[in-house]
Amino acid sequence: MTIRWTCLLLTVSCLGACASANAQTLPPRNGDAPQLAPNCPPFQPEVSEPALEPAPPDDACELPCPECHPPHLEVGLEYLLWFTRGQRLPPLVTSGSLADLMPASLGQTNTKLLFGGNGGDVTHQDGARLTLAYGIDDDNTSSVTGSFFGMDRRGVSRGFGSNGGVNTPVIGRPFFNVVNGTEDADPVAIPSVASGHIQIDTPSTLYGGEIDYRYQAWQEQTSRFAMLVGARYLAIDEALNIHETSQDLPGLGVPGNSYLLSENFITHNRFYGGEFGAEYEYRFGPVITEFGGKAAFGVVEQTARNSAFTSITEPNGIVTSSSDRALYISPNNAGRFTRTQFAVVPEGNVKLGYDLNKYIRFTVGYTFIYLSDAARPADQLNRNVNVQPIGTPSVFTPAAPFPGVRSTDFWVQGLDVGLRFCY
Repeated sequence: MTIRWTCLLLTVSCLGACASANAQTLPPRNGDAPQLAPNCPPFQPEVSEPALEPAPPDDACELPCPECHPPHLEVGLEYLLWFTRGQRLPPLVTSGSLADLMPASLGQTNTKLLFGGNGGDVTHQDGARLTLAYGIDDDNTSSVTGSFFGMDRRGVSRGFGSNGGVNTPVIGRPFFNVVNGTEDADPVAIPSVASGHIQIDTPSTLYGGEIDYRYQAWQEQTSRFAMLVGARYLAIDEALNIHETSQDLPGLGVPGNSYLLSENFITHNRFYGGEFGAEYEYRFGPVITEFGGKAAFGVVEQTARNSAFTSITEPNGIVTSSSDRALYISPNNAGRFTRTQFAVVPEGNVKLGYDLNKYIRFTVGYTFIYLSDAARPADQLNRNVNVQPIGTPSVFTPAAPFPGVRSTDFWVQGLDVGLRFCY
């Protein structure tokens, strides 16, 4: 009995607890306030909100970083393949025939021009150019740019000669004889009389540099324009070297004389001036076109040095020589001559570039540089000659050739290929 009553009481207790729980969750009747379970907060569904992105900085733009904010340092390295203006060489080497009255002289029937008489020393030169640009403010509106270029020493080298055989032509060096008032020629090789050889070299080198303050006047998304002002230096070193050897052919078993003539016309030009210019750049995606123009105004210091040496060696070993005369050089025009002239150096260039990435650009372009006044070796050579034997007094009349510095204009142009690195 006790067990039964105990089970009955437990059953009634469980039924009462379930009824009480159901009563708390029943919907409210009309007019009744909604019933909430005690200590339960009202249900609020979770709503996910997108994360807020940070505001862009005030100086943000759509272009890649090197274009939007140019780096503080740019380094450019270029290979140069340039051509210089040829000198106006006078007739220097001719061939002729003994049938003519003046063999190898200009104007004779059988005379042929072998070298000179035109710009025959035009040649290409290899070189390199280094360019550095540094921005002096945060957005590179103002920057300092410096560049230096140098070309290798190169020129034309030609040689002419004959062994003096019976059927060989006369080899000569033409000149105008001021004593006779006629065209004449210095024989280098004569058939059956003398063998000889003449060598002509025209070495030339060119180098220069500039430093500019560059101000970017305006910039858009695809183009920009800058102005610059600064200083330029330009140097041109050239020479015309003539080396002649001749040997009398032995006759009747007797050896003849040997002759050595060497003359050198060397010029140096140094330009110093201030320059101004402008640059324009336009972009097509990764492709960039650049146009630039500059003009420098200043002075050019010109130096001409004329030197000569002649030696005659007789069969008995006696040597007679002179250090101030050959054919085109005499005591009148031997020595060092200088003068200073006003000059202008304009430069134009165009480049096509391609951005390989944000920091490296490949470029190919064309450059033209002009010097309005330059002393060149061929202009110092005067064909008007008063031939005098070695050992004569230094002063003789008529005095020819004449001393002094003569000048003309000069230009160089060519291809540029390089890389530009941005930091």
